[in-house]
Amino acid sequence: MMRTMNQRMWLPLVGAMVTAAVGHAARAQQESAAPATKPVEKAARDEAADALVKQKQEAARRAADQQRQQQIAQHAQQIQPFFQPALHAELERVRKTCGSLPADARKKIVAAGNETVKVLARQFAERQLAGQGRQGFDPRKTMHEAVAAAVKPHATAEEFATYQREQAARVARRVRAARIQIVTKLDRELELSQSQRQKIEADLEKHWEADWLRDLDDNGNMIINNFRPAPDFADRCIAPHLDDRQRAAWKNWCQLAAWKHMGQQVGWNFDGQSLQPDPWWFQ
Repeated sequence: MMRTMNQRMWLPLVGAMVTAAVGHAARAQQESAAPATKPVEKAARDEAADALVKQKQEAARRAADQQRQQQIAQHAQQIQPFFQPALHAELERVRKTCGSLPADARKKIVAAGNETVKVLARQFAERQLAGQGRQGFDPRKTMHEAVAAAVKPHATAEEFATYQREQAARVARRVRAARIQIVTKLDRELELSQSQRQKIEADLEKHWEADWLRDLDDNGNMIINNFRPAPDFADRCIAPHLDDRQRAAWKNWCQLAAWKHMGQQVGWNFDGQSLQPDPWWFQ
């Protein structure tokens, strides 16, 4: 009887103790899990926020790029006529040297040239928007290569060789003309001696770079601070042959009116007054 009563009194106490222990364990588990859950939730929120920022940045980049492409396309469309003279000059050389070209070949050549005009205008517009100079940009060379590639499959070997010789001769003439113009311009400003003229011209010929043909774009109408553009690009062929007085004047000239100051404002009409294509091309 006594044992039964003790069990009755003990069992509720044990149950209460078990319940309390279970509750305490559950609370401890919750408390221990809470600190681990919060960093995970914060990391997820941060990741979502970063993703949203990246999405906005990418959208802004795409919008800016689209606007830039539109600006380039519009400007390229506007300046295409300035590259037509390079095409017309090339077509005239082809007509004079490859007279046996059939009508369908002529149409293909003209189409290739017109496409190159678009390419050149696009390249030039991109360079302008990027603030780049004209160095390395040679529209005449690009036009010749494109037209020559279109001519070669249709012209006879003899005619094509004549066309290429005519092109090489024209380039050589322009190089000689540019050298003479540079030396003449220097002589006008610096009063060169005959010996200086000869040495400078010899150095120009020895170290000539294709980009230096740009001086032919100076037709005498471009003036900066009362100077014609100084051929500063060829300084290494000029300065060593000047005396102290001339060297000081040359340095001043380059500071006030260097060709680099002209940027891309010249050379639009790459071959001066352009001949229109002969009707032969469209017969």
